[in-house]
Amino acid sequence: MAASTTTDKLLPFASLPTTFTNMLDNEITPREIVPSDLYVLKQRAQDGPHLEFPLRSGVEKDFDIKAPFDKPLGNITFSQALREAYPGAIYYYMARPYRIAHFSYKDAQIHAKPERRWITKPISQAMAFPQFQGGIHCLLKSSKGFVAEANIQVSERVLGFTEQRGSAKAERHLYGIGSPYYQHELTRFFETTGVCWYFPESSLRSEEMATILLEAFCNVSAIQTRDVGMGLFYSKLSPLGDEQCQGACIFDAATGSLRLTQKLAETFDGVVLEAVRIATDRGQTDDVTKLQQLSGYSKELRLIPQSIEPQIKPLGVAPEWVEVVAEGERAMYSTVAGNEEVVIKGYRYNPDGLTYEIVSNDPKLRRFVSTSAVHPLHGLTKLVKYNVYTGDLEPLT
Repeated sequence: MAASTTTDKLLPFASLPTTFTNMLDNEITPREIVPSDLYVLKQRAQDGPHLEFPLRSGVEKDFDIKAPFDKPLGNITFSQALREAYPGAIYYYMARPYRIAHFSYKDAQIHAKPERRWITKPISQAMAFPQFQGGIHCLLKSSKGFVAEANIQVSERVLGFTEQRGSAKAERHLYGIGSPYYQHELTRFFETTGVCWYFPESSLRSEEMATILLEAFCNVSAIQTRDVGMGLFYSKLSPLGDEQCQGACIFDAATGSLRLTQKLAETFDGVVLEAVRIATDRGQTDDVTKLQQLSGYSKELRLIPQSIEPQIKPLGVAPEWVEVVAEGERAMYSTVAGNEEVVIKGYRYNPDGLTYEIVSNDPKLRRFVSTSAVHPLHGLTKLVKYNVYTGDLEPLT
């Protein structure tokens, strides 16, 4: 009877991917552990998923911007805030300038005050962590390099901003202790997909190359530049072998991914030729030379068939052993107050479950956080097995 009832409930979703229906079935009749990257979202949805995850922006927070006396100045997503309404930014609303005076990630509130018509730009940095092991959608490879569309994690950080006042030299303002604008950097951490490339010459996998290739890809595919992003990636694993590699990446800027960059991997050589045209029209001779070399490499690429198999962790298998981040490894800690890159110092098991001890800036302060809120970084974070009863550690098999 129960099985029939469950099947009836799943019928309206029969046309959706099996990964979704499997997750839904597991919610109705739990048989598998909820993945750590989804558990935090499940917790946030307890008070009403329609409030926590508005449909307009998926699972990303919406921020209300208000002027003095609670005058509304619009509503933006966190990704937009990192470009337009970060602490100290000059934010324009209805052609009027406002200074962002207070920024609260936890409350999703931004307060601004009238300001002069100055110009600010964020000092930002993006780092991608591709899942080259078990997460590649499309791989083109040669003996010298590769282009891969893969699942990736992206860490976008705003470290401060520059301010231009008329013809004066631009001033730099960095966040941190003593800053009048914000006490620490802002970090957006999300899961998406993107296209990574690696070739021997470092100049072909630089941010400068990624910038012009992003523009060319948007021209060819009719995609808005605000819907994609670019940055560098680092991984201890490579599609070329077990060696570490560092390259460049263009990624879908939407949390969870809309697969906007899928065509980039499939038409990489055509995008490079469009970048050559752009650089030629602008008289950027150095870039033209580099892009022509990149085009030569791309012609040597060959498609390698891929398949992504879902990783299932069944309940009840050696429950005393759990997968954890190894001591001394970097990971991302996500809470309602924001995202923070941390280093694991140790472990503690208590009645509420397993927690990590993370390295604290204050040597007198010990910080313990839930393991469900800590995300290993693809291709970077080493994992081990931890016995919750004995405290023993073993390498993953």
